[in-house]
Amino acid sequence: MLAIPPEQKYEPNPAPQELYSGSKWIVRRAMTGILPEPIRTRKTKTVFTGVFQRDLQTEWATFESTFGPGSNSAVAALGYITPDGFWSRLQALRDGAECRDFFYLATIVGLEGWLRTFTLPRQKLVAVPTPLRSSEESN
Repeated sequence: MLAIPPEQKYEPNPAPQELYSGSKWIVRRAMTGILPEPIRTRKTKTVFTGVFQRDLQTEWATFESTFGPGSNSAVAALGYITPDGFWSRLQALRDGAECRDFFYLATIVGLEGWLRTFTLPRQKLVAVPTPLRSSEESN
């Protein structure tokens, strides 16, 4: 990558606030005809805020057992979070509060999941997970 001239890696967008749209042009050009054009030429990052917030609503019991009072999260055990503070931020996010630290919260939840994989029994580590089914499919 260091040998590739910058003008081949980055193609600035005429709109100065659109820095993201000028990035990853080698990959974007390589995906011509493979990815749908609206995705290949997207000018903004994909965000998963809605997915995470929906999971907070639908999987709240899991969040509570992992991060709630009396829980034993791996990230708390390692000192990455203050359990009470993190729990109150998750509750506020679930209740719809404005959340400027959303990326931090989502990253910590992801880190917790990743750390827990190291404690799984071997048969769970090597098993292929079954696809998730929506509630409509299971009916």
